[in-house]
Amino acid sequence: MEIPDNAWAQMVDGCPIPVAFLDLESRYRYVNNAYLRFFGWQLRDVIGLTTQQVIGRKAAESIAPYVQAALGGGSISFEMEIAYQRRGLRRMQAHYQAAKDGDGQVIGFFAHLQDVTDRQEAEDAVASALDGLGDGYLALNAQLRFTYVNSSAARFYGKSREEILGRELEQVFPGSADSPTGELLQTVLVTRHPKRSTLPSAGKPGTEVLIEMVPLKGGGVGIVIQAQDAPGEAS
Repeated sequence: MEIPDNAWAQMVDGCPIPVAFLDLESRYRYVNNAYLRFFGWQLRDVIGLTTQQVIGRKAAESIAPYVQAALGGGSISFEMEIAYQRRGLRRMQAHYQAAKDGDGQVIGFFAHLQDVTDRQEAEDAVASALDGLGDGYLALNAQLRFTYVNSSAARFYGKSREEILGRELEQVFPGSADSPTGELLQTVLVTRHPKRSTLPSAGKPGTEVLIEMVPLKGGGVGIVIQAQDAPGEAS
């Protein structure tokens, strides 16, 4: 992206997402109204000052690697907790993109921010509630990679969370894709309808489990597992 002009600034001033333009010294040269509202600033509090002066040393140090990536001519997106000196600890999504002049030389970067703290707190509350369940609960994304596992599920399979989270189904439970559980999972992924059945456990041979699979927003599947003493009827 090239440096902002007046027309660009007028358009971005009405954008609900905080946007800023900083130079090679990480000094603020432009911020839109949403940026000012988010931090409770006036223009005089920001323009010409460095990130460290405005958001605090700790916050500036935490974003420094991403700033350097943008000033190197790149574009980078990230999500992290940032300890701002005025707003305190916030969970932020950010996108930094190099700004260039007419000759293609980097002269700064654009920063687009979104506060996702409330979403994170809600997810943490749900995760805490799920972890308190007596039943096992796991979640996979559309690529069949585990995105969540509660304590009961980890204990049931005799694995730590670290051995499950972030890994693909076949990595954690080899052969499970071709098992009855894997077939049920594929059905839920394709039809987006919940299913409930008692099946041999794909991850714990010799054990039958009552499995409930529910499609999740974003294309994944949530799985509730209950160990069974005897087979049940599939629904």
